[in-house]
Amino acid sequence: MKILMLTDAMDKGGAETHLLTLSGRLVSCGHTVTVASNGGRLADKLPTVGVSHIRLPLGSRAPIDILVCRAFLNKLLQTKKFDTVHSHSRLASFLVSDLAHRYGVAFICTAHARFKLTPLRRRLSRWGDSTVAVSEDLKQYLVEQYRLAPENISVIPNGVDTDIFCPKTEPKPKACLRIAFLSRLDGDCSLGAEFLCHIAPRLCAEHQDTEIVIGGGGSELYRIKALAKIANAKIGTEAIKCLGDIRDVPSFMRSCDLLVGVSRVAIEGGLCGASVVLCGNEGFFGEVTESNFDSALASNFCARDSEIPSADALYNSINPILCRPSDEREALAMRVRELFLSNCASSVCSESIEQIYRSSQAKKTRQRGGTLLCGYYGYSNLG
Repeated sequence: MKILMLTDAMDKGGAETHLLTLSGRLVSCGHTVTVASNGGRLADKLPTVGVSHIRLPLGSRAPIDILVCRAFLNKLLQTKKFDTVHSHSRLASFLVSDLAHRYGVAFICTAHARFKLTPLRRRLSRWGDSTVAVSEDLKQYLVEQYRLAPENISVIPNGVDTDIFCPKTEPKPKACLRIAFLSRLDGDCSLGAEFLCHIAPRLCAEHQDTEIVIGGGGSELYRIKALAKIANAKIGTEAIKCLGDIRDVPSFMRSCDLLVGVSRVAIEGGLCGASVVLCGNEGFFGEVTESNFDSALASNFCARDSEIPSADALYNSINPILCRPSDEREALAMRVRELFLSNCASSVCSESIEQIYRSSQAKKTRQRGGTLLCGYYGYSNLG
């Protein structure tokens, strides 16, 4: 199967990391995958997993860039004979939708988040022969706001490579409790880091062998560093470390006992055996446990539509976890890890995506077929 993936850019982010993982997995299953995007840090990793990359300004709204992308995609679909186009951005879906129909290519679209909605944007949105939503709440959102047929939407979480994100096998170098936060530190996703800085003096007063590491870069990094400096002065030691961008995410995850974060970061932390507390700008969910796992999964671990996040809520969720005996805490985390494995492993998710591709291609084949009845009309004949 020849597959063309489209996205705005391949820079850092959960959707982009998912696309890299999914593409590599599809290649390992024998498919040929090409990604078109405006490039970025993750684009350099595509060739290492056998995926070709074409640089196109798909994230640009400039009229000249839109015309360039449209012309290139038209030529690409006309000459390369792709079986499936899978779009991961709204603009790319708009540009390629009628071209896929023209050339008989199955067209799939994935919704990774809620979009800004206006009447014009609703009319211009294209959702393909089949639509994938990464969570149940996003499926409901597409049904209610874009009036999509529920039976045409499949819920498939973003898969994570479980060969890479797995528990540590070596013992920890020192006896301490490590709390980690990882995200872009921009205005729309840095609230968890801010709250950790606020509650650090209380946590460290009750649990002296505790350290907090904050990973990620962005527009809020220097503000978070300033908050960490104030907290460390109150604690009397450098209990909080702001590390900036993290290059080796799996090692970062394996080094922590408790992870504060949302979305893909939460999945990766859970797969590495950490206790997971969902706290982000979209909401606060608290600790992910066996009993509430399905509820957390329903929002793709983003805590959408949960309670309003606050420093007190975060403290009240973290403190009981740190109070548990280490063997009990680790046993609970490993049981939750089994749920992450069965629902969020890239092997499971890529198989589901492949099934969507095949069913959409079969639908295209049926649409191209048909029957033409010719003959004399009347006198009881078939005409």
